[in-house]
Order: sequence, then C-alpha cells, then structure tokens
Amino acid sequence: MESNSQFSGLLVEWPHHARRAPLTALAVAICVGVWLAVAIRGAPQDVGDWHRLGVFSGPEQLAGAWWSLLTGCFVHIWFAHLALNVYWLWTLGSRVERELGAWRYLGLSLTSGVVSSLAQALASDGMGIGYSGIGYALFGFAYSVSSRWPALHALVSGRVAYAWIGWLFLCVVLTHTGLLAIGNGAHAAGLASGMALGWLASGRVARGAALASALAAVLLTACFWRPWSPHWNYIEASHAERAGDFEHARMRYRAMIDAGGDEVWARGMLARLHHVRGERHQREGQLARIAELESERLGWVQGMIQHVDEVRAWAAATPDAARAELVRAALARAEGRLDEARQAYGVHLEQDPDDHEARLRFVQMTQWDALATQADIREALVLARQVEERAPAFAAEAREAREALEQMRR
Repeated sequence: MESNSQFSGLLVEWPHHARRAPLTALAVAICVGVWLAVAIRGAPQDVGDWHRLGVFSGPEQLAGAWWSLLTGCFVHIWFAHLALNVYWLWTLGSRVERELGAWRYLGLSLTSGVVSSLAQALASDGMGIGYSGIGYALFGFAYSVSSRWPALHALVSGRVAYAWIGWLFLCVVLTHTGLLAIGNGAHAAGLASGMALGWLASGRVARGAALASALAAVLLTACFWRPWSPHWNYIEASHAERAGDFEHARMRYRAMIDAGGDEVWARGMLARLHHVRGERHQREGQLARIAELESERLGWVQGMIQHVDEVRAWAAATPDAARAELVRAALARAEGRLDEARQAYGVHLEQDPDDHEARLRFVQMTQWDALATQADIREALVLARQVEERAPAFAAEAREAREALEQMRR
C-alpha cells in the first residue's frame, strides 16, 4: 500500500506539514519514539514488560485498565507494522486534521481509538497494539465525506479504497489461518466509527446515527455476552460454580475448552465438579484426558478431589451443632460453592468471634479467590489484621495472606 517515492515524499513534506497538522505530527512522533524505545531495550518478554508499555490484555482492559485502550495504540514492535501505520497516519491524518481543525480531529482520534481498542478487547482475550484501528477510522471518515469534501476525495478514491478494503479481508484470512495475529476487531470497529463520524460531520445525520447506534449496540451486547471468549466463559463458569449452579458451570467450562482456553485447567474444574456431584465415570474421563494432555498437572487435580473427600470425612466426624456453620463453610469451600462458604463463615464468626482459625480460613479463601471483589478484599484485610493482633499462633499465616491481599487490591 506504499511505494518508495511516496515514503520519500513523506519525509520531505514532514517539516512543512507538521506545522499545519501538529496533532498528527505528535502522534507520529509518539509512535516512532515508543518503537525506538522498544528496539533499544528489546521486545517485551513478559506481562510486566507489556504493562510498562501501557499494553494490557482484553480481560484486563475490561476489568479496569481503561487507559490502555489509548496507550496501546502507540505501541508497535515490528518496523513493518510501524511504517505502514505511520505512513497512513500521516497521509490521511494530516489532511483530515487540516480539514476538521485540531479539536474535532482530536475528538475523532480519541473516539475511534477507544472504540477500536474496545472492540478488539471484546473480540479477543489477547493484547491489541498499533495505530491501525485509528488508521481505519481515518480512512472511513475520509471515504464517507469524500463526495462532499473534494480535498479528501483523491486520498481514498479508486485503487486506494480497494486496497484498504482488500487488506481488511486479507487480515481476517491471515488471522483465521494462523499465519498472523491481527486486530480485526479494531479494524472493523475503527472503520465503522470513522464512517459514522464522517456522515455526521458531512450532514448525513440519519445515516451516521444509524451506524453509530448499530456499532454501540454490538459493543454493548458483547460486553455481557461473548461466548467466543475463553475468559468470558471462565468468568461465567466460575460465577455459576460459586453459586452452586453446577449444570451451568459444566456448560461454560466445556464452552471455554471449545473457545480455545486452558483445556487442562477447565477439565480439572470439571473433574472436581463431577466428583462433587458423584459422577464417577465422567470424573475419570476428565482425569484420563488431563493425563494425555499434561500429566504434570494431574496431581493438582487429584489433590483437589482428595481435599473434597477429606473435608467430607471431617464434616461427618464433627457432629457438634455449635460448629454446624463452620462445617457448612468448610464443605462449601472445598466443593467450590464460595458464595455459600462466605455466608456460612460469616454466621459462624458472629456466633464464635474468638475462632481465629476460622477467621484465617475465611481470609485465605478470599486470598485464593480470583474473582474476589474489592469489597471482599477490604473485608478480608480487616479480618487478617485482627488475626495478626489477637492470635500469635496464626499471625505468620495471617501476615502472608494480608500481604497477598494488599497486592490484589493494588
């Protein structure tokens, strides 16, 4: 989509046009600067490296890392990715900025950046990077106003438009075949948002409002229902299991496997679920499959099942009515019914406020709960400090749990 002469022209025109399109020039400078920093320091090696660049996974963005919907747009790892995005950012962006003015152009860029990144977060559990979502928004905007704004018509007419649309579909094919991982959700949503804003800006309000409403409806629906996402299925399954809805949990764990999630982990949860329900044949089937996939993790699953049996045996040998809620809490916790466990621990501690061991187990349950809310964490921190202060025998464990909870809160 570019030639050597075009790229040379881009460099020659830069000083002159940068003064007329300062926001585009700033965006180009940030993209190039981040790429140079990555090239000097080396490509990210772990999640922490990505986070320092402002890049978070889809689930992390949806869980609260909203700023990365914009910061990730400026990150490019490969030079070809940078060059293509920067070329079209400058070619289209500088002209659109001059036509729109700085403030409206800033609104277009910010809106399309958030929308395209959000769409990618909803479409994929991975990490989306690059300016191409905004690039497609610039193309969509220019294309939708080209019949009424002649200054932009030449930029998106004929072969250029075919190249943009052709690349859109080619990227889908490359991703589907596993040759490249490309942010197709960002491309499609960026294009749609740019076209909607273009129609609104050029006076075709009904058409622009209709497209914007359709895009918003799709994104809103995907916020609550996205069965293609392994993480969404994991969240749904975990919530169902916590509530004791084992049948729905079973369906979601299987859907997680079908969506390409961590199969061994999901089958481990299914094995425990089948064991809790007394479905021996199904449990053995899951264990056999785990042994085929990753035998090293089989012991972890067998340990969970053994723990359920041990707690059940302890519960059967504890007939004391005064400890009935503690027994109920321990059994519910072992079987994965964490909502009931939290409730039962709370009732027991009201009845026996000096049972520091039960308080510690409640704290540790929250520490190991990946879906614990901030309110759950705050409550557990209070209990952990109480154990540290009042029960020397459990102080070390309580301190360890408190430090882990403080890390979770951050």
